[in-house]
Amino acid sequence: MKFQLLKLLVIGLLLQTQGIFSQDSLTIDNNEQDVPDREIKLLIAKRESEFKNAVAEKVKLEIEKANVTVELINIKLLKKKSIDDFDAVVIINEVRAWHLNRHTKSFLGKLDSTQREKVIMVSTAATDWKTKEKDIDAVTVASETSNVNSVAKDIVKKILILLHLE
Repeated sequence: MKFQLLKLLVIGLLLQTQGIFSQDSLTIDNNEQDVPDREIKLLIAKRESEFKNAVAEKVKLEIEKANVTVELINIKLLKKKSIDDFDAVVIINEVRAWHLNRHTKSFLGKLDSTQREKVIMVSTAATDWKTKEKDIDAVTVASETSNVNSVAKDIVKKILILLHLE
């Protein structure tokens, strides 16, 4: 028995040194996606409302399944964040008097065109309002609780495409 155990141990060590069986060669199946070599980070900044909170939480739960680290913050804290610390940023804001709120506008104003490509902006408005902001993926949705699942699903799909996970 000791001889067989020692034999298996030696074979295992030989295989590991040959690179046939090593931690680096293992692929973990995660919904048919390879686990990335580095941490992928997503920032979700949102205004406070029942609808926006529900959408943000659903998006966070789904995206975390793809091994993405998600930071969820109030939109007022955007000014303290650097887009360079994240692979993607989702902003769930509202439109008032046909304008973006000041926190969103200030954050976007600091970004160059390459950085803006990392932004997905979801604006809630009663009508089909369109932003004048360039180089960002923007969508306007109605802020209705019956839309939470479909809006969250659409945002998740956009994030996965942006992060090259789909």
